[in-house]
Amino acid sequence: MAKELVSMNEVAVDAKVSKAKTVKAPKETKVKEVKMTALEKKIAERMLAKEQARTAKDEVLANNETYVDYLVDKKIENNNVVHLDVIINQINAMKTILAQDGTKFAIHCYPVAESIFGAVGSRLLAIAQIAGAMFTSERQAEFTALTGIDYLIALDAYHKLGRPAYFSKQMTLVDELPFQEGYDIPLMAVAAALGLDTDEAKLITDAKLTNHFSASRKKAQTKLDEYNRTPVNAEDSAFTMED
Repeated sequence: MAKELVSMNEVAVDAKVSKAKTVKAPKETKVKEVKMTALEKKIAERMLAKEQARTAKDEVLANNETYVDYLVDKKIENNNVVHLDVIINQINAMKTILAQDGTKFAIHCYPVAESIFGAVGSRLLAIAQIAGAMFTSERQAEFTALTGIDYLIALDAYHKLGRPAYFSKQMTLVDELPFQEGYDIPLMAVAAALGLDTDEAKLITDAKLTNHFSASRKKAQTKLDEYNRTPVNAEDSAFTMED
């Protein structure tokens, strides 16, 4: 009798376990088939064909060393521009110096003649030449901290690169300071300190500097001529005091 009770209990337990394990399968959701019109089907086929053709072209271009080198060079150039722009923005954010007479000396660093020196060269030149505006020890130390360039190296580049003519706030034409031989060496040091390949210094050449100086003089002369053509200004410039 005891054995029969045990057997009946086992059957009951097995039945409960069986019920517990039984899980109803979710009902299958029928996906409604979307029928395409003849035009839609044709468009899809044509798009697929174009994508396949583009993939094939990309594979061909990947084996074109000249094309790949071009893209790599442009990528490096873009990275350098972004890097230099960050530094230029930091330089421009330097605190304005207030002289005893109330004159304010702010920093104005910007790419120099990008159409002549290119995107990287114009920024490299700007950073090298702005060293001439670091006329206090505090500014010199901050300049070095921001750029990584030893101030004396930047100053050497600044002096050797010269300065083009310009029309001043005093309404006069300030003559240029000619560039000197050997500017390439300190410029290479500036490029290296900025984290650039030293070959970037080769973007600055005698021919390009000459072109830049010539264009700057013409621009300054034009501004002076326009100033002198203004009747009031012309009278002021011609006025002399008699005894």
